[in-house]
Amino acid sequence: MQLDAAVDEQARNSNEKSSTTSKISDVNDCAALSMKSKDLTEALKGSSKNTRDLNELSNEITLLKERNKSMEGELKEMQERYSEISLKFAEVEGEREQLVMKLRSLKNGK
Repeated sequence: MQLDAAVDEQARNSNEKSSTTSKISDVNDCAALSMKSKDLTEALKGSSKNTRDLNELSNEITLLKERNKSMEGELKEMQERYSEISLKFAEVEGEREQLVMKLRSLKNGK
């Protein structure tokens, strides 16, 4: 009888140890899952921030492309005006040279 009681006691102790070990394992698993959950939450926050940053940069690129196109148009207009002014200057310079030559010939003719 004492032997049976000792075996029963040992079985209970073994079950309690197994139960305690199981509970510790469950607590460890919960802690690990909690850490993984926090890591995933942080990763999602970072990903969300990166997505916002990409959207902002994409919008900025679009605006800069539009501005660049506008400035290219302005540059083309300025180049055309410069060509017109240069041509006009050359014409006026030619007329001036002719007038200077005519004036010299009139002075020399006196």
